[in-house]
Amino acid sequence: MSCHLWGYAGYLPVIFLLLAGFAGPLGSEPPSNPILDPETAEQLRALGYADWVDAGDDSSPVRGVTRHERELAFEGYNLYNSRRRSKAYLVDMDGEVAHEWFSSQLSGSWHHVEMTPSGDLLAIHKDGYLAKLNWNSKLLWKRDLFAHHDIEIGESGEVLVLARDFVEIPFQGAKIPILDDFVVAFTPEGEVRSKNPISELFGDAVSKRRFEAIAEVMRKTGGAGIEEKRDLVDLFHTNTLERLDRNVGGMETRGDFLICLKHLDLVAIVDLEKNRVEWSWGAGQLDRPHQPSVTSDGNIMIFDNGKSRNVSRIVEVDPATNEIVWQYTAKPPESFYSADRGGAQELPNGNVLITESNKGRVFEITRDGRIVWEFYNPEIQETPFRRGAIYRMKRFAKSAVTHLLGSSSNRQTKASESVDGAAGVMITELRTAAAGAPLGSVVPHSQPGVEEIRSTTE
Repeated sequence: MSCHLWGYAGYLPVIFLLLAGFAGPLGSEPPSNPILDPETAEQLRALGYADWVDAGDDSSPVRGVTRHERELAFEGYNLYNSRRRSKAYLVDMDGEVAHEWFSSQLSGSWHHVEMTPSGDLLAIHKDGYLAKLNWNSKLLWKRDLFAHHDIEIGESGEVLVLARDFVEIPFQGAKIPILDDFVVAFTPEGEVRSKNPISELFGDAVSKRRFEAIAEVMRKTGGAGIEEKRDLVDLFHTNTLERLDRNVGGMETRGDFLICLKHLDLVAIVDLEKNRVEWSWGAGQLDRPHQPSVTSDGNIMIFDNGKSRNVSRIVEVDPATNEIVWQYTAKPPESFYSADRGGAQELPNGNVLITESNKGRVFEITRDGRIVWEFYNPEIQETPFRRGAIYRMKRFAKSAVTHLLGSSSNRQTKASESVDGAAGVMITELRTAAAGAPLGSVVPHSQPGVEEIRSTTE
């Protein structure tokens, strides 16, 4: 087993300043940091990923479910939100809206949502707030903080979220700003319990050249416009937070967290209580990755965006050997690509649900690469002709949802045609259409009984 532990003894002065810079009351108002004022926060949101994607030249683009092989797909309900709306949907396998959440008390579009076992919804407004709604969309609480990318819900109802803030660190006799990430833990009632800066764990993984580049910009500009150079100062860009419910790779990892640091091309398992990195992988292998998760056989599945290749793939890594044991690429490879965002979820039947975020597309594959379910975001902007992006979709087994639907006081029916006049957006009726199922290209998977097909991209 190969395990990488990042030391950080040389960064103790940095860590002290980082913690001092984030000492504001997270659970109430955003941290009062002079670098990140409200205007800067708005700039951060504006610098995010494109929320609309080209829908093609067809005046009647595909919408909703376009493929569904019932005998092969894992049946369930699908949770997602369209990036330009403060609304979340639970849709069935035919694309019909079974339930939705919305609150007129919350402003701004939602970046990411998660559902609790009781049907409550946690929603992130990027760099704005974290909010909790019950099944019937009653706002339970809202906490202003620079939340982003991911939420993890604990067994006892505690809520963990990724947050960030600009902080200043000493470098070569001066102070330079960086955008640091934090794991912030809330009680089920929304009270802050703890916060852990990512820089304490991965400060030594950042190259000296990166710090020198920031310092050079500061010397030339005096700091003017530094917030707009997010790719420079955003050292980690953590986009995933998943608590492990088991030991993996021969390591004692139950209760640890699986995270993804996009700008370091790393996925890692970290012990936040001991402030220690237990395992990491990806440098030289991954290219701007997203959403690692643990598979049923203890491997790590990762959405590898492939930004420099213009080709995305899904890889499964054995953390005990650091070897790729399975991967999916499309056929042709360039037909599957999301430069930013993306997700992969292993389903109980072994299939994989893939979110191709930048196309507003989600599809389910068998382990031999056959597409057995496909969904396109039905949110279309008519002028210009664009589709809403989907950050992630998550599938729940029917047994996890049907009791909630039966008790709902505002159960939704099939989405009807509606127009948002302010945004010029048309939501059309979800529809299904028959289509063939092309094969993807995969490398062997260790799961018994699965046909092995050698990848053409090895």
